[in-house]
Amino acid sequence: MRHRPMSAVCAYDRRQLDDAAIAELACLHSVTNADVLFRLHAGDGDSMVALAGELDPSNHRDFAAALERADPWPVAGRVVFDAAELRFVDHRSLLHLRDHARRHDAVAVLRTPSRAPARLVDLLGLSEVRVEVVR
Repeated sequence: MRHRPMSAVCAYDRRQLDDAAIAELACLHSVTNADVLFRLHAGDGDSMVALAGELDPSNHRDFAAALERADPWPVAGRVVFDAAELRFVDHRSLLHLRDHARRHDAVAVLRTPSRAPARLVDLLGLSEVRVEVVR
């Protein structure tokens, strides 16, 4: 694995799992053919976690569950989220990031090309969440 990237295929028996269970599993993969609004999976480089899709009122509980299951641990007091492919994030999801950071006595760093999350973080006074606007 050190010299060649590992790849795998996950398969689910839809006769055994309902759509909700499949969505709970599929959202934790970088690529999926399941109908999920967001994905949370391992990141590259110093971004421990990657986020893609949309985090909105319809899935904020699913996001909280995925974050709890994945439970990314901080490095040097930070949990870095690559959100380059995250199209939307609402305040509830930012609160989940704050709560995760608090549990680990860390700061959640959200790297995104959008300035909107930074404005929300400032308005909500979320000191445990830092937004880095990247291009």
